[in-house]
Amino acid sequence: MTATNNSTPLRQQLDYYRARASEYDQWWLRQGRYDRGAALNADWFAEAAVVSSALSAFRPAGRVLEFACGTGIWSEQLLPFASHLTALDGATEMLTINASRLRSPIVRYVEAD
Repeated sequence: MTATNNSTPLRQQLDYYRARASEYDQWWLRQGRYDRGAALNADWFAEAAVVSSALSAFRPAGRVLEFACGTGIWSEQLLPFASHLTALDGATEMLTINASRLRSPIVRYVEAD
């Protein structure tokens, strides 16, 4: 099997993210069908806050490369620290949403897997 075969796990994963790019933020924010109830949502957001705090404490300065940038949820948090942010993702749809969210001249988008 080659990497271009549509049945490879990598191709299936990329197809999954491309198909769900428009609803990815709803999943992250636990909205609509992704709402798991008050307790589980609170746990989710508490865990995300821990990661966000760690990122703020780390303060990744300078030229930052973000792999699998998705819709920009974490790109937004990286942007204040970066002098230049390269946002890489395999899905054009994710990059489009990310660019729309950030609208920043210091971000360079790369579609790659």
